[in-house]
Amino acid sequence: MVDSLRLTRAQIVKAVGNDQPTVRAFERLVAGAVPIRVVAASTTLSAADRVVVLSDAGTATLPRASDVVGQMLTVKRGGSGAVDVAATNGETIDGVTSYALGLVGQSVTVVSDGVRWWIV
Repeated sequence: MVDSLRLTRAQIVKAVGNDQPTVRAFERLVAGAVPIRVVAASTTLSAADRVVVLSDAGTATLPRASDVVGQMLTVKRGGSGAVDVAATNGETIDGVTSYALGLVGQSVTVVSDGVRWWIV
């Protein structure tokens, strides 16, 4: 078991290449930083997302579970408009195709097993 991970920027560049957005994302991951994206309308989440806040009504569509195996995503309802979290391509979230965030401030965290999404 690794208690801590310390990498230099040169080691990160060697591991992931010199693509600067990838290097910065890897540095955030190693540092434990969590990127947060705030959107005002419906959006499709990507592998780069960790926390997405919908500030108005809309649907947050999850990426394909097979594209983000083991990844946790959190979606939060930040405003008064109704927010739904939806699976894609026939996938499910704990057995259903969408999950409603009924209250302002409510959030849901899901994790992909490669086939479906599970609420954790």
